[in-house]
Amino acid sequence: MAREFVKNPHFLAIKLGSRWRRSNPSRLRVSSPICAPSIAFPLFPLQQLPTVGSLRRHCPLLLQEAHPTGSPSAHQHVLNYLRMRLFVGMPLAPAVVSELKVTVVRLRSNGDGLRWTEPASWHITLQFLGNTDEEQYRCVVARLAEVHSRSVPVHLADLGFFERAGVFFADVSPTPELVSLAGRIMAATSQCGFVPKTRPYHPHITLARAKGHDRNQPLRTLQQRINRPPNFARFVASEFVLYESHLSPAGSTYENRHRFPLSAT
Repeated sequence: MAREFVKNPHFLAIKLGSRWRRSNPSRLRVSSPICAPSIAFPLFPLQQLPTVGSLRRHCPLLLQEAHPTGSPSAHQHVLNYLRMRLFVGMPLAPAVVSELKVTVVRLRSNGDGLRWTEPASWHITLQFLGNTDEEQYRCVVARLAEVHSRSVPVHLADLGFFERAGVFFADVSPTPELVSLAGRIMAATSQCGFVPKTRPYHPHITLARAKGHDRNQPLRTLQQRINRPPNFARFVASEFVLYESHLSPAGSTYENRHRFPLSAT
Protein backbone atom coordinates (compact mmCIF):
# COMPACT_ATOMS: atom_id res chain seq x y z
CA MET A 1 0.00 0.00 0.00
CA ALA A 2 1.51 3.30 -1.05
CA ARG A 3 -0.03 6.68 -1.73
CA GLU A 4 1.48 9.79 -3.25
CA PHE A 5 0.61 13.44 -3.23
CA VAL A 6 0.16 15.19 -6.57
CA LYS A 7 3.38 15.57 -8.55
CA ASN A 8 4.80 18.90 -7.47
CA PRO A 9 8.25 19.61 -5.95
CA HIS A 10 6.63 21.58 -3.13
CA PHE A 11 4.35 18.75 -2.08
CA LEU A 12 5.05 15.77 0.11
CA ALA A 13 5.08 12.20 -1.05
CA ILE A 14 4.10 9.30 1.18
CA LYS A 15 5.96 6.15 0.28
CA LEU A 16 6.32 2.68 1.67
CA GLY A 17 9.76 1.45 0.62
CA SER A 18 11.02 -2.08 0.88
CA ARG A 19 13.40 -1.20 3.73
CA TRP A 20 10.63 0.31 5.78
CA ARG A 21 8.28 -2.54 4.90
CA ARG A 22 10.73 -4.96 6.51
CA SER A 23 11.33 -2.98 9.68
CA ASN A 24 7.97 -1.19 10.04
CA PRO A 25 5.34 -3.16 8.13
CA SER A 26 2.44 -1.07 9.43
CA ARG A 27 3.89 2.39 8.90
CA LEU A 28 4.62 4.86 6.15
CA ARG A 29 7.71 7.00 5.62
CA VAL A 30 7.07 10.64 4.76
CA SER A 31 9.62 12.38 2.55
CA SER A 32 9.90 15.80 0.97
CA PRO A 33 12.12 16.89 -1.93
CA ILE A 34 12.61 20.36 -0.47
CA CYS A 35 13.15 19.29 3.15
CA ALA A 36 15.09 16.04 2.93
CA PRO A 37 17.62 15.04 3.99
CA SER A 38 17.90 17.67 6.73
CA ILE A 39 14.42 17.01 8.08
CA ALA A 40 13.57 13.59 9.46
CA PHE A 41 9.83 13.12 9.31
CA PRO A 42 8.17 10.61 11.61
CA LEU A 43 6.68 7.30 10.60
CA PHE A 44 2.91 7.37 10.32
CA PRO A 45 0.39 4.55 10.84
CA LEU A 46 -1.27 3.44 7.63
CA GLN A 47 -4.67 4.56 8.81
CA GLN A 48 -3.54 8.07 9.82
CA LEU A 49 -2.22 9.59 6.62
CA PRO A 50 -0.97 13.14 7.19
CA THR A 51 -1.82 16.30 5.35
CA VAL A 52 0.84 18.81 4.36
CA GLY A 53 -0.66 21.27 6.81
CA SER A 54 -0.13 18.93 9.74
CA LEU A 55 3.48 18.32 8.69
CA ARG A 56 4.38 21.92 7.99
CA ARG A 57 5.74 22.36 11.50
CA HIS A 58 8.47 19.84 10.63
CA CYS A 59 9.40 21.79 7.51
CA PRO A 60 8.31 25.45 7.30
CA LEU A 61 9.30 25.49 3.61
CA LEU A 62 6.05 23.69 2.83
CA LEU A 63 4.00 26.79 2.17
CA GLN A 64 1.42 25.36 -0.21
CA GLU A 65 -1.54 23.14 0.48
CA ALA A 66 -1.72 19.72 -1.07
CA HIS A 67 -4.14 16.83 -1.02
CA PRO A 68 -3.65 13.19 -1.90
CA THR A 69 -4.74 12.15 -5.35
CA GLY A 70 -8.41 11.34 -5.30
CA SER A 71 -11.00 12.61 -2.88
CA PRO A 72 -10.01 13.30 0.75
CA SER A 73 -10.80 10.48 3.15
CA ALA A 74 -11.64 10.32 6.82
CA HIS A 75 -8.08 9.12 7.50
CA GLN A 76 -6.41 12.13 5.89
CA HIS A 77 -5.46 13.68 9.21
CA VAL A 78 -2.88 13.09 11.90
CA LEU A 79 -3.29 13.51 15.63
CA ASN A 80 -1.74 16.78 16.76
CA TYR A 81 0.20 14.91 19.41
CA LEU A 82 1.55 12.17 17.15
CA ARG A 83 5.02 13.67 17.00
CA MET A 84 5.09 16.35 19.68
CA ARG A 85 8.66 17.01 20.81
CA LEU A 86 8.29 18.22 24.38
CA PHE A 87 10.38 19.51 27.25
CA VAL A 88 9.72 21.15 30.59
CA GLY A 89 11.41 24.47 31.21
CA MET A 90 11.43 27.69 33.17
CA PRO A 91 10.98 31.08 31.46
CA LEU A 92 13.32 33.93 32.32
CA ALA A 93 12.50 37.24 33.95
CA PRO A 94 12.43 40.22 31.54
CA ALA A 95 15.34 41.87 33.37
CA VAL A 96 17.54 38.80 32.83
CA VAL A 97 16.55 38.61 29.17
CA SER A 98 17.59 42.24 28.74
CA GLU A 99 20.96 41.60 30.38
CA LEU A 100 21.56 38.54 28.20
CA LYS A 101 20.74 40.60 25.10
CA VAL A 102 23.44 43.12 26.07
CA THR A 103 25.92 40.29 26.58
CA VAL A 104 25.11 38.70 23.21
CA VAL A 105 25.38 42.00 21.33
CA ARG A 106 28.79 42.58 22.90
CA LEU A 107 30.13 39.12 21.97
CA ARG A 108 28.46 38.48 18.63
CA SER A 109 30.23 39.28 15.36
CA ASN A 110 29.70 38.63 11.67
CA GLY A 111 31.24 35.42 10.42
CA ASP A 112 31.96 34.12 13.91
CA GLY A 113 30.91 30.58 12.95
CA LEU A 114 28.13 30.51 15.53
CA ARG A 115 24.36 30.16 15.28
CA TRP A 116 22.99 32.46 17.98
CA THR A 117 19.68 31.61 19.62
CA GLU A 118 16.84 34.10 19.67
CA PRO A 119 15.86 35.76 22.98
CA ALA A 120 12.34 34.36 22.61
CA SER A 121 13.81 30.86 22.90
CA TRP A 122 15.82 31.44 26.09
CA HIS A 123 14.79 29.24 29.00
CA ILE A 124 16.13 26.93 31.69
CA THR A 125 15.43 23.30 30.83
CA LEU A 126 14.10 21.24 33.72
CA GLN A 127 13.62 18.01 31.76
CA PHE A 128 13.76 17.11 28.09
CA LEU A 129 11.05 14.60 27.18
CA GLY A 130 11.43 14.22 23.42
CA ASN A 131 8.88 12.64 21.09
CA THR A 132 5.55 12.20 22.80
CA ASP A 133 2.36 10.47 21.70
CA GLU A 134 -1.18 11.50 22.62
CA GLU A 135 -1.51 9.24 25.64
CA GLN A 136 1.83 10.36 27.09
CA TYR A 137 1.01 13.99 26.42
CA ARG A 138 -2.22 13.82 28.39
CA CYS A 139 -0.47 11.91 31.17
CA VAL A 140 2.34 14.49 31.38
CA VAL A 141 -0.09 17.41 31.64
CA ALA A 142 -2.05 15.66 34.40
CA ARG A 143 1.02 14.62 36.40
CA LEU A 144 2.76 18.02 36.11
CA ALA A 145 -0.40 19.68 37.41
CA GLU A 146 0.11 17.64 40.59
CA VAL A 147 3.63 18.99 41.16
CA HIS A 148 3.57 21.36 44.12
CA SER A 149 6.54 23.58 44.85
CA ARG A 150 7.29 27.02 46.16
CA SER A 151 8.59 29.77 43.93
CA VAL A 152 12.21 29.14 42.97
CA PRO A 153 15.01 31.70 43.34
CA VAL A 154 17.19 31.73 40.22
CA HIS A 155 20.70 33.09 39.87
CA LEU A 156 22.67 33.09 36.61
CA ALA A 157 26.35 32.51 37.20
CA ASP A 158 29.21 32.67 34.69
CA LEU A 159 29.33 32.09 30.93
CA GLY A 160 30.48 28.63 29.87
CA PHE A 161 31.02 26.16 27.06
CA PHE A 162 30.11 22.56 26.26
CA GLU A 163 33.06 22.10 23.92
CA ARG A 164 32.21 18.60 22.72
CA ALA A 165 28.66 19.70 21.83
CA GLY A 166 29.81 23.08 20.49
CA VAL A 167 27.50 25.06 22.80
CA PHE A 168 27.97 28.46 24.44
CA PHE A 169 25.72 29.04 27.43
CA ALA A 170 24.95 31.11 30.50
CA ASP A 171 25.37 28.94 33.57
CA VAL A 172 22.63 28.78 36.20
CA SER A 173 23.42 28.06 39.84
CA PRO A 174 21.91 24.69 40.83
CA THR A 175 20.25 25.94 44.00
CA PRO A 176 18.54 23.36 46.24
CA GLU A 177 15.14 24.76 45.25
CA LEU A 178 15.84 24.46 41.52
CA VAL A 179 17.30 20.95 41.81
CA SER A 180 14.35 19.89 43.97
CA LEU A 181 11.84 21.18 41.40
CA ALA A 182 13.63 19.36 38.58
CA GLY A 183 13.58 16.17 40.65
CA ARG A 184 9.84 16.46 41.30
CA ILE A 185 9.17 17.02 37.61
CA MET A 186 11.22 13.96 36.65
CA ALA A 187 9.38 11.88 39.23
CA ALA A 188 6.06 13.07 37.81
CA THR A 189 6.89 12.36 34.17
CA SER A 190 8.34 8.94 35.06
CA GLN A 191 4.74 7.86 35.67
CA CYS A 192 4.15 8.51 31.96
CA GLY A 193 7.01 6.34 30.75
CA PHE A 194 9.84 8.90 30.64
CA VAL A 195 13.13 7.73 32.15
CA PRO A 196 15.15 10.47 33.90
CA LYS A 197 18.75 10.86 32.76
CA THR A 198 21.32 9.65 35.23
CA ARG A 199 23.88 12.41 34.74
CA PRO A 200 23.84 15.32 37.23
CA TYR A 201 21.42 18.13 36.50
CA HIS A 202 23.26 21.11 34.97
CA PRO A 203 20.87 24.05 34.46
CA HIS A 204 21.92 26.54 31.79
CA ILE A 205 20.64 28.83 29.03
CA THR A 206 21.87 28.06 25.53
CA LEU A 207 23.05 31.23 23.78
CA ALA A 208 24.85 29.91 20.67
CA ARG A 209 25.90 26.75 18.86
CA ALA A 210 28.98 26.32 16.72
CA LYS A 211 28.39 25.63 13.02
CA GLY A 212 30.33 23.31 10.73
CA HIS A 213 32.67 20.44 11.49
CA ASP A 214 35.30 22.39 13.44
CA ARG A 215 33.32 23.39 16.52
CA ASN A 216 36.28 24.18 18.74
CA GLN A 217 37.73 27.11 16.80
CA PRO A 218 34.63 29.37 16.97
CA LEU A 219 34.30 28.64 20.68
CA ARG A 220 37.98 29.39 21.36
CA THR A 221 37.69 32.69 19.50
CA LEU A 222 34.55 33.57 21.44
CA GLN A 223 36.21 32.69 24.73
CA GLN A 224 38.96 35.20 24.03
CA ARG A 225 36.34 37.94 23.59
CA ILE A 226 34.96 37.42 27.10
CA ASN A 227 37.06 39.86 29.07
CA ARG A 228 34.92 40.30 32.17
CA PRO A 229 32.45 38.06 34.03
CA PRO A 230 28.82 39.18 33.78
CA ASN A 231 26.73 40.16 36.76
CA PHE A 232 23.19 39.02 36.07
CA ALA A 233 20.16 39.96 38.13
CA ARG A 234 18.57 37.40 40.39
CA PHE A 235 14.89 36.59 40.03
CA VAL A 236 12.22 34.36 41.52
CA ALA A 237 10.49 31.97 39.13
CA SER A 238 6.74 31.76 39.67
CA GLU A 239 5.96 29.06 37.10
CA PHE A 240 7.31 26.30 34.89
CA VAL A 241 6.14 25.54 31.37
CA LEU A 242 5.56 22.52 29.14
CA TYR A 243 7.05 23.51 25.77
CA GLU A 244 6.77 21.99 22.34
CA SER A 245 9.88 22.22 20.18
CA HIS A 246 9.44 22.79 16.43
CA LEU A 247 12.47 21.91 14.32
CA SER A 248 13.38 23.77 11.13
CA PRO A 249 16.50 24.43 9.02
CA ALA A 250 16.73 27.89 10.63
CA GLY A 251 16.75 26.45 14.15
CA SER A 252 14.28 25.39 16.82
CA THR A 253 11.31 27.44 17.95
CA TYR A 254 9.39 26.76 21.13
CA GLU A 255 5.66 26.93 21.77
CA ASN A 256 4.08 27.11 25.24
CA ARG A 257 1.67 24.22 25.69
CA HIS A 258 0.82 24.49 29.39
CA ARG A 259 1.86 26.74 32.26
CA PHE A 260 2.10 25.43 35.83
CA PRO A 261 2.19 28.00 38.64
CA LEU A 262 4.50 27.74 41.64
CA SER A 263 3.23 28.66 45.07
CA ALA A 264 4.34 31.97 46.56
CA THR A 265 4.20 30.56 50.11
